[in-house]
Amino acid sequence: MTEATVTITADTKTIQRILSILEESYVHGDGVISDRLLREFVRSLSENCRQVVETVSGSSRQGDSIKRSALLQGVIFEDDAQLTGVVGAIGKRWAQFIDQPNPFVGYRRATDNEPSYKIDQELAERLTLELVREADEWRQQLRTPAS
Repeated sequence: MTEATVTITADTKTIQRILSILEESYVHGDGVISDRLLREFVRSLSENCRQVVETVSGSSRQGDSIKRSALLQGVIFEDDAQLTGVVGAIGKRWAQFIDQPNPFVGYRRATDNEPSYKIDQELAERLTLELVREADEWRQQLRTPAS
């Protein structure tokens, strides 16, 4: 990823609009991810990673973002550093299976300094389906007696 610094001189409303456009172009990717790769990504997640992906996907499915503080409370981590590690692990798994930018990177809105998380609604739907499918398969395995 290439980093750049840009200086923009404009009124507050214009800068907020520019940031909004950049936020939407980052949050809503247009790449196609195969079901197989998405399934492999979900299956590779630890329980903590799975909880974060599930929580972010749940709010994103409704078109909402989730603030980092709400994610910390909802998934119940020991501290912020643990969440940072889990988000990093999700990013590593994403890079391992999906050849696209990591959608689980937190971003800051122009009006709020606290990081938030939001992914594309369609991706959120697909991830939720894969998470449910994997949970169903796991429950089925528990019910099936070993041979």
